[in-house]
Amino acid sequence: MKLGGKVSRQSARRTRRLPKMVEGHSVHRDRLLEHADEMLDKRDRLQASEKIWGAAAHAVKLVAKRRGWPCYGHSDLRDIARYLSDQKGYEDVHALFMAAEGYHSNFYEDTRGVPDLRKGLQDARRLIALLTRINDELPLDAREPHGRDYQDYAKRRRRAS
Repeated sequence: MKLGGKVSRQSARRTRRLPKMVEGHSVHRDRLLEHADEMLDKRDRLQASEKIWGAAAHAVKLVAKRRGWPCYGHSDLRDIARYLSDQKGYEDVHALFMAAEGYHSNFYEDTRGVPDLRKGLQDARRLIALLTRINDELPLDAREPHGRDYQDYAKRRRRAS
């Protein structure tokens, strides 16, 4: 960000930290998947639900942050997942992401059983494998979500700037 024609200190720090932040998302993603599996073995459905969701969220953030796309909350993550899903060859991203987001609500409601959560963990792993492929294939300078379908994303971005 430019303030008065100069690059702000905060922006410069954020740029320097970006590789570490991106790396952190992959570490958290992998750790959360492992914890979800452990929580399911202990039959702790609430914690397993939240870990599944967290792993999926960090996987999307990894793709976004690596490209400099903002992602501040659920809405941004949803828009990015939908945008990635619209790209050729990545059609399943949005559906798998929305399934993972449903496990976040299960943390509060506790309506899903262990078999359902095990399936959710498998789906989260599929999503993460797909997002890993996207991270490798999608150019780093790929345009962020834009256009009519992503207007809310663009508005949030302008407000955050």
